[in-house]
Amino acid sequence: MYKRVHFTTLLIVSLVVAMLVLPAISAAAGLHITKAASPTSLTVAGPVKYTYVVWYDGQTWVNNLKLTDDKLGIVPLPSTSDTSTPGFLYPGEIFTYNATATVVSVTTTNVATVTGRENDETTITANATATVTVSKPATATVTGGHIPHTGSPWYGTLVLGIALTLAGIAGVVVVSRRRHA
Repeated sequence: MYKRVHFTTLLIVSLVVAMLVLPAISAAAGLHITKAASPTSLTVAGPVKYTYVVWYDGQTWVNNLKLTDDKLGIVPLPSTSDTSTPGFLYPGEIFTYNATATVVSVTTTNVATVTGRENDETTITANATATVTVSKPATATVTGGHIPHTGSPWYGTLVLGIALTLAGIAGVVVVSRRRHA
């Protein structure tokens, strides 16, 4: 009635469950971050506001939080975000960070990294990215209804050319008269 299960089969199934299922469960809880840019697209270089949202869904708390952006450096936590014990992030609590930067290149992707100490024992980390695209205008705009003058007048070049030609002819005449004299 009962089948005898081989010990090796049970061991292999247990190892597979431990390797595949348990890391997925433990990876879901912890420190998290999202990052948003506004605007995400510009036609010329300009200011962009970055909003970082950090939360923790573990079992204890996180302290010594530090948010860094690879393009902006350290982003300070505004005091209005920490509504419970200052410096501690508890499960379900959300910290909101803001920073503004001028984006000048065609495409800018920057990475935000938040680190903290879970239960004052283990350092935990989370990352998020945001991309802002700066597109160049497709056509140039001419103001004033005409193309601006950027060179010298044509007649100045013509006068200079004629003068050099006459000087060359005069030089040839002088040289030929000296030879025949």
